[in-house]
Amino acid sequence: MQMDFDAVLEKCGSFGRFQYIILLCFGIVNILSSMHYYSQILITFTPEHWCYHMKLANASFDEIRAIYAQTQSPHCTLLDDIVDGMPIVAEVGQCQQWIYEYERGYRTITTELNWVC
Repeated sequence: MQMDFDAVLEKCGSFGRFQYIILLCFGIVNILSSMHYYSQILITFTPEHWCYHMKLANASFDEIRAIYAQTQSPHCTLLDDIVDGMPIVAEVGQCQQWIYEYERGYRTITTELNWVC
């Protein structure tokens, strides 16, 4: 039986131009579908986040949420100081550190690389 199968393969021909075209089409489809599949990891989950301030290091998430609720853009506002629970927004600068609320218990690539603001 092995000899018959080899004979059939010989009659079908070798790896020609048609096989290269089919291989190229399958390669393109596989690359595009894998990019679509893995892009979900990057875009699906970004937890609630706020700019880090040293006075918020031991605060609860409810306290942090209440302080940042008083600002225009709560997630990306850099604070200069916090006086009596009132945030004083910094006029210049960007956040370098964030506080994340990991409600689902795991980190994502957006939190690991700080791709939030």
